[in-house]
Amino acid sequence: MRKLLETIYGRISNYTGSLYRTLFKPILYFERIRLENSFVDFLSILLVMESCGLRIYDVFNEAIKGSLNIPKPYLELARVYNALSRAIPDPYTCLRKLAFLTTSPRLRSFLLNYSDILLSSGDTFKLIDYWIKEEILGLKSKIDNYVKLIDSIYESYLILVLGVTIYFMLPITLINPVFFSLILVVLSITAYLLVLKLMDAIGLEFDIFTRYGTFWVVVITPLIIPITWNHIVTIHIVIMILFGLILYYLTEPFRLLELEVFNLLEKVYSEVRLGQSIDLSFIKSAKDSYILKNVSNLLVLGLRSSEALSLVGFKGFYRRVLDMLLAPIEYARSGVEHVGYVLSVVENVFEFRRVLCEKSRVYYIYVFLTLSIMFLAVYSLSSLGLGLFNYTNKLILRNVVYTTLIECFILASCFRRGYWYGSIVSYVTLLLIYFAIFLF
Repeated sequence: MRKLLETIYGRISNYTGSLYRTLFKPILYFERIRLENSFVDFLSILLVMESCGLRIYDVFNEAIKGSLNIPKPYLELARVYNALSRAIPDPYTCLRKLAFLTTSPRLRSFLLNYSDILLSSGDTFKLIDYWIKEEILGLKSKIDNYVKLIDSIYESYLILVLGVTIYFMLPITLINPVFFSLILVVLSITAYLLVLKLMDAIGLEFDIFTRYGTFWVVVITPLIIPITWNHIVTIHIVIMILFGLILYYLTEPFRLLELEVFNLLEKVYSEVRLGQSIDLSFIKSAKDSYILKNVSNLLVLGLRSSEALSLVGFKGFYRRVLDMLLAPIEYARSGVEHVGYVLSVVENVFEFRRVLCEKSRVYYIYVFLTLSIMFLAVYSLSSLGLGLFNYTNKLILRNVVYTTLIECFILASCFRRGYWYGSIVSYVTLLLIYFAIFLF
């Protein structure tokens, strides 16, 4: 009878588990994505705390108390661990149970490895360092994949322009120009979403003005293709330049803050090497920055670093850098190795950005290459006596070329620095595109 009940219970458990996985598969998928996207940040903070003598279970406990700021998905994981630890006091067993409750295979493998190291050598610091290096290699591979996809989209832009040029030269039935608008909108939205993912991967998050402002520019620009009014391009370029200037002044604090944080990090590293503690070095180095001075004042008043950063309202990559920098001030006085590690993380991110900056130059070449090939195609076909059929077709073709070049320029600029409106070179390029369009 007992065996029968165990069999029935096992069958019911299997069916229930299968039903749960089927019904909640989308939720589990997004939970896995959230965990894996924050995995490097969590490992970085964990490595910092390991250098102060705290284990992963100590980090979970400190995060629940609010003493330590960790990524939100891992704060939820810490609460699960806290509930498990009340029933299972042994950290080894508790971590293994937690590993099988996570939806991320990478996190599960890490927790199992961590629990094994706890029982053997106890050198969890080297394990975390190894995993961080593996994650950085994985991040590099992911960036390469995104870049290949964006390369394909730029090639699609070039093919579209050449195809439309030849199409208008041939004596065939004309397609509604709205069709070309829709193709460009789809291509541009796809490319922009890929750029957003790529920027998030290297810690270059867009502020809300840049994110949505650029999105609407990318979507609305191709809609001028069917408009055969001669001055539509002039109106568009004027509005775009004015909008870019507005975005520039709205987002200036966000751009300057990241630069201030990285300059402060170098100053703190110099002070720590001279024997100062991290908190005193931070307070001394933050005097030159109004916003960072607010954080140092809150620290002087006795607030924890996570509370001070939350009150000031920091977000994005610079918030993660400050979290890593200030995390150990309550647990260790000296921190030369710790600040050096944080600086190395930032330098790795900057190296990724430098590589993408070099790649963006190729995309700028696409812009001028498209324009050059366009001129060559038009004049070559015109010399054969084919010509454009009428003035309307010429305006539509001009609009197609103009919108394609603008979309390529915006995406290349975002790829380079995260925004398209922040330098004189950007506006000069826009004006060059505008004047070049009227040459044919």
